[in-house]
Amino acid sequence: KSSFEKMPETRLRELVFEFKEPIQETHILVPLLQCSPLKSLHLKNWYKEMILKHLSYAFRSRRTPRLKALRLQHLCNRDCDTANLLRSIGSDNDKDDSDMEPFGLETLEQKSCQFGQDSTLALTKYHARTLTTLKFTESIVELQQFACLMSGLPRLLSFRVGKLYLLETP
Repeated sequence: KSSFEKMPETRLRELVFEFKEPIQETHILVPLLQCSPLKSLHLKNWYKEMILKHLSYAFRSRRTPRLKALRLQHLCNRDCDTANLLRSIGSDNDKDDSDMEPFGLETLEQKSCQFGQDSTLALTKYHARTLTTLKFTESIVELQQFACLMSGLPRLLSFRVGKLYLLETP
């Protein structure tokens, strides 16, 4: 930990993390998230469930930059953890902060990750004013969620789909 405390400010704009074996991911990633210019984060093959909770805390603390792009691939996660991460990155669209410019993701890509009702609600509430690109690959989405995404993201310009499985709910 002390090595990261002494780490000088970096100029990283994009951070891509892929781990084949579960190691001390959070000890490496969380300090790197504090890079001011960081705009893009790609997480791939993460096996610890707690990682999204740690990331959510880091973003909520606002010691982290305001991401524009998030890519999640093959994560061991629960829908509520993905939703908490999305809430921590964006600004609440229901609040009337006219003197504060809205912030949030412009691009979200996810592949083989949990993305259910909680994540859908978080995305439409915290990123509706900023999200322009959405990509789902190898995903299962309920038709009701799909409709909610299409109607709740008015700035969406690009929706890319690869192996999307739409389920009807009773």
